[in-house]
Amino acid sequence: MYVLLDGDSAEEYLESYSAGSETPVCYYDPEGMPKLELYYDRETGCGCGLRYVRTENGVDLLGFPIEGYERKLQSTYWNFPNPYSTQIVYGEARRIDRIPEFLYRTTTGLEEKYMYDSENRLCAYHLTGRLKTEEGEREEKALFTVSFLYGGNGTLQEKIYQFDEEAFRHEDVGGNQRFVYDGLERLLYVEEMKPGVMGECHCLIYEGDSMIPTAYLYLSANFALLERIEEQDCHNRVEVPRDGADAFLHQVGLSLVSGVTHGATLFKFIY
Repeated sequence: MYVLLDGDSAEEYLESYSAGSETPVCYYDPEGMPKLELYYDRETGCGCGLRYVRTENGVDLLGFPIEGYERKLQSTYWNFPNPYSTQIVYGEARRIDRIPEFLYRTTTGLEEKYMYDSENRLCAYHLTGRLKTEEGEREEKALFTVSFLYGGNGTLQEKIYQFDEEAFRHEDVGGNQRFVYDGLERLLYVEEMKPGVMGECHCLIYEGDSMIPTAYLYLSANFALLERIEEQDCHNRVEVPRDGADAFLHQVGLSLVSGVTHGATLFKFIY
């Protein structure tokens, strides 16, 4: 699907899709480096894109086609996800849980720890436990970790998921993932983090300052899929929280057991 480009050939590539006059949707990584540019007609969904991929030798510029909106029998809805959530999507059925059910069978001593910085912002979540083996239980270790990083204006900028390969080897969780947000704490994209491999990337497209994306782009190594998104009007809709730890804890309904470690507040939940 991808075509390797340079500065001159990229301009020709855009012209071949009649995309030179389109206003692109641009994405950047948290360091400010270009990540993705989308040139497409908003009505038809047709056009092309440029993807910047870091390699050992620098950055490759790759062009790819966008062949219109995917036609589906059912609409794709936006469910107002909590940016401070630590829920895991796993398995072929794409189940969503804070602690996946299978971990209760394969581990013991599961323990959740929430850590906050000096400004009471959630900065880390750790799920620890001991894996069961034929030889017995192994030493306690982190099975799943979420890191929260904030920008200069205090809003969430990145959320990074890291999974223990041994604990999740039999389940499809998509590997380690990076969630990137803008200044309004809108989710911009999610990408797999695989060294030396161009992983999957899920991008959300917004119009103006709307908190609801209008379209969703899925990029793999082999194809690009663009879908329209509609607002879901249902009784359990929630607002996107922007108040750090308080909003997160309110949404997931946890009660606190406090302690202090290394200048940060630590909350534990033991199962």
